[in-house]
Amino acid sequence: IQLMYKWHLQDPVSQKEIDRNNAIYALQNNRNPFIDHPEYVASVWGCTGLLPVTLVNFTATVTSGNVQLQWLVANEINFSRYEVERSTDGTRFDKAGTIAGSNLGRYTWLDDQLPGSPTTFYRLKMVDHDGTFSYSSTVVVRLTTTANRVLIYPNPTSNAFTLQLNKPLSVNSTLVISDITGRPVISLQVNARQQIIPLTITPLPAGRYIVTLKNSTEFLTAPLVITR
Repeated sequence: IQLMYKWHLQDPVSQKEIDRNNAIYALQNNRNPFIDHPEYVASVWGCTGLLPVTLVNFTATVTSGNVQLQWLVANEINFSRYEVERSTDGTRFDKAGTIAGSNLGRYTWLDDQLPGSPTTFYRLKMVDHDGTFSYSSTVVVRLTTTANRVLIYPNPTSNAFTLQLNKPLSVNSTLVISDITGRPVISLQVNARQQIIPLTITPLPAGRYIVTLKNSTEFLTAPLVITR
């Protein structure tokens, strides 16, 4: 059953199969329900416990400068956990969070540690108790960035720099400095109405970083190079 279900997912219903199903119905007045409704496979066989959890829906939305993931599931039998994986290039994914399977049906996870990239990719690794797992489809979030609003000087710098905006912040914001892997290394709050923000970064080693300034309506990024 597990192998057949794997094939079912890998070979979705084609137009040729739909046409053949319609032609058969015209001749003998019956249809193949699994062509009309491929989701019936999970509904019929999910109760056996042999199939992985059935993912009904998986979405990502931008909420107050963060990304909120939501997913609907069915048939959580012999199921362990969801591992949220994140990527900035759609190829290399890293685990960003874990949620235990609790037969909730609907799950929510908030990403408030964004990697400072205008485009972020997410997928779910769905793991059974026996260690077998499957992946969801990948969802993409594109944040509206206005990097031209941000000026950093001096850049490169050794221990201090100034971040200047072309207009003052309208609301309180969060400033995050992340390394090239997306890991936050400095996070601080910036008050509204600031336009020139001086910063000292002596503890950070030499390398390339991303400075992110975000609030409920804005997501600003700029590169930073630190030398020693």
